[in-house]
Amino acid sequence: MDKTEMEIFMQQFQGNLTKSLKEELTLSLKQEVTQSLCTHITEQIAPLVGRVNKVEVTVSDHEKRISELEEKVMEEKSRNMDEKLSNDTEKRKRNLVVFNLEEKSNEDYEKLERKIITVIKTNMKVNCNPQDIDYVSRLGKEMNNNRPVLIRFTTLKKKLEVLKNRNNLKNSKYNIDEDFSKELREKRKLLIPEMLRLRKENKRAVLRFDKIVVLGENQTQRQEDKTDLTQRQNYEQLMDTEDMEQDKKRKRYREFNFKPKKIPNPANSTGLQPAGTQMNQVMNQNEIITTGGASVTNTINKGTSD
Repeated sequence: MDKTEMEIFMQQFQGNLTKSLKEELTLSLKQEVTQSLCTHITEQIAPLVGRVNKVEVTVSDHEKRISELEEKVMEEKSRNMDEKLSNDTEKRKRNLVVFNLEEKSNEDYEKLERKIITVIKTNMKVNCNPQDIDYVSRLGKEMNNNRPVLIRFTTLKKKLEVLKNRNNLKNSKYNIDEDFSKELREKRKLLIPEMLRLRKENKRAVLRFDKIVVLGENQTQRQEDKTDLTQRQNYEQLMDTEDMEQDKKRKRYREFNFKPKKIPNPANSTGLQPAGTQMNQVMNQNEIITTGGASVTNTINKGTSD
């Protein structure tokens, strides 16, 4: 190898060595800078993550407490509603419904009450005065017909006395019947088609409470059997409509008062990732990538409320 070749070789060797050292130094420097940045970021984020963890624990405790309180409130409201329904059922035991009682446009509570008392005393031969009546009310919207009248007596005894004497109405246009519960009305609705079928067969089928009774040839109809089916169906439809309205009110009340309240997460308001999110730091030679996942009806009351 002559001098010229030796010089060329040395130059190439020196260039390769310099390039190799430069690459190693650059890589080492990048790694040091990357590691330093990671350490710095971790040190900065760690206290914030700790604070977020504490805040979320507090929020979780509050949410749990709120949930428990809401459950208690729901239970109390449900209990109150059950009591109210129970009271309504108890009050209904003192109710009767009168059909075909004349209705005039200027009818007020006193006039309606007087009409009812007159029918009970004159037609039914039962002693009755205003103190025996809790309230009276026309049922349904005002139309060109005589709407049924709901009567609530102050005592069950008086109601039973009136009901016992309803056969005295057999020669009048009036009729009086029970104020059936929603459940009983539903049962009676299901029985009507069968009752009508029996009548088409010339059988003397009548509906009594939740049963169909077929009368014998020598059996006489009770006064309650003479209630016009259309009148009874109209009355039951009115009561079903009122029950539906009450159910809607209860549903709206529950939706409005017991809608779960969403508590904002304080961590999200600061732009930080929620606690429990695992942060993965992926390091390359040129960048740091931080990834993470976050995530009824014209009722005229008499001073007593129901």
